[in-house]
Order: sequence, then C-alpha cells, then structure tokens
Amino acid sequence: MRAEDTRQGLLQRGWLENPDHNSAFFDLKWAVRSVDIDHAALLAGQIVNHFVMGVRLTTKVGLLYCLRETSWFVDADCHSFFPRSYDLSQAGDRDAFLQVL
Repeated sequence: MRAEDTRQGLLQRGWLENPDHNSAFFDLKWAVRSVDIDHAALLAGQIVNHFVMGVRLTTKVGLLYCLRETSWFVDADCHSFFPRSYDLSQAGDRDAFLQVL
C-alpha cells in the first residue's frame, strides 16, 4: 500500500488534512523521517508513525545491538536464535567477519 492510498482512505472516511506540515495541530502525523517529529512536543492523543529511539529496532545494525544486549537481561545468547551478524563499521566485527570467510 502506498502512502497516497492511506491518505485517500483517511480523507474518504472524513479525516481532515492540515496542509501545514509544521503545525502542532494534528491527530495523526505521518513523516518519512523520524527527525521530522518533535516527540517532546506531542500532546495527549496525538499519534505519529515513529517512536523515540526507533532506530534501535528498525535498522539491521540497531536490531543486532539490541539482541547482543539480551544477555544483560536474560540468560540467553543471541547467537543461539539469531543468524550470525556483523556491524562492518566496527573494527572488531569486521575482523570477526573476515575470519569466517
């Protein structure tokens, strides 16, 4: 489904569109980039399609680090349930990756 389809569906259901994308007056704000949403300024009842620190779960490297940190909270090794993964921007991970080649 395209964003335009969602927009049209909401308009057909009686939703109103605020043409001022910087306005603080909205019920639902859909942004392409999370930095376009000021989470600290959200009012009760306002809904956005991004959440604070979402990059930790919505990017591959963010998910990798979250899974690696599971051992701090539960007795689990992420390598036992998640495929071997590397952050190639980090020297240690890059060296480990090159060792398995």
